[in-house]
Amino acid sequence: MLCDTLDECLITSINAYRKLNGNPARVASLLEVKPDWVKWFRKNRPFVKPAGEYWIMAYWLHEEGGRLSGAEFEKLKRKHAATIEKFRPVFFEVRAELRNKDEQSWIALHKPFSQAMEGLAGLSEQFDIYFVSNKDRASIGVLCRHLGLEIPDSRILTGEKGKTKPEMIGEIVYERGMKAQDILFVDDQLDHLFDVAETGAKCFWASWGYERDPKREHSFTRLKALREVISYTKS
Repeated sequence: MLCDTLDECLITSINAYRKLNGNPARVASLLEVKPDWVKWFRKNRPFVKPAGEYWIMAYWLHEEGGRLSGAEFEKLKRKHAATIEKFRPVFFEVRAELRNKDEQSWIALHKPFSQAMEGLAGLSEQFDIYFVSNKDRASIGVLCRHLGLEIPDSRILTGEKGKTKPEMIGEIVYERGMKAQDILFVDDQLDHLFDVAETGAKCFWASWGYERDPKREHSFTRLKALREVISYTKS
């Protein structure tokens, strides 16, 4: 939601899939990835929720190719559940390897969204901001430092151990002794919004992200910039 992370997720997915399968070949940049793979990944990334599901994306690129429907994605998720679970820690291991090998090149794979960054400092003065992310804590920490964001570790909730975003929202509710209805949750992925909405949190769609779904976009308040969320705090 703060950065376009698709390029980093693609490279990490490819390398993690190959590592899991004993294939020594690795890619270090998009220049080493087939252009049609990049295009396909950007189109189909919205299917993925927890990081383990990147296995499906990498599997499809390496073994199948072509169009991937939502129904096929769900079928593969059920069929290969055990493999997906094995893939999850490998995905985060490979990400750490890439980040530790050349941190600046790894950071360069993340492109900050101006719509999110502008006004974020002002929001942090008015709200207790939490990061609820499927990325790992170490990676979030590196990106926050790079972006000049001072977010306490206690307010960074991550998915490397398989937690879902609704579960993370539940942790915040429990820790703060508050109601979920008092949480303003912003995400650029509609599936996450539908999931978190079930907790009772007020959900907002970050329209500057990569997902477009005219049939579902109207389900949530659309933000053109993150600072717009302020206007909904009294509602």
